[in-house]
Amino acid sequence: MPTVNCISATAYGWFACLAVLGCMKKWGNTRSVFYSFMEKRSFGLYVFHYLPLSATAYALHKYTNLPALLVYLTVASAAFAGSLMMYEIISRIPVFCWCVLGIRKEKK
Repeated sequence: MPTVNCISATAYGWFACLAVLGCMKKWGNTRSVFYSFMEKRSFGLYVFHYLPLSATAYALHKYTNLPALLVYLTVASAAFAGSLMMYEIISRIPVFCWCVLGIRKEKK
């Protein structure tokens, strides 16, 4: 039986989501350089995260025999860095920016 079909795992998932939302409301509503940087690029992370995530996960699964924790940490950091890099590249090319992201550059 898969773990996600267990009622205690489902309840844990719900309570963990509620805890994250509650903690972010209390302590996450601050301004910093990192938050300002991420606020401008959050859409790019959303759009581009899956390609580096799945490519890294496939490569690590296929060609290495690393422990699961190290694989998860590597995949998470590769998805974050890869999606930021892809967004920065695509957002600087006007045709790709419009085609992929649906964003037009404002004329000055």
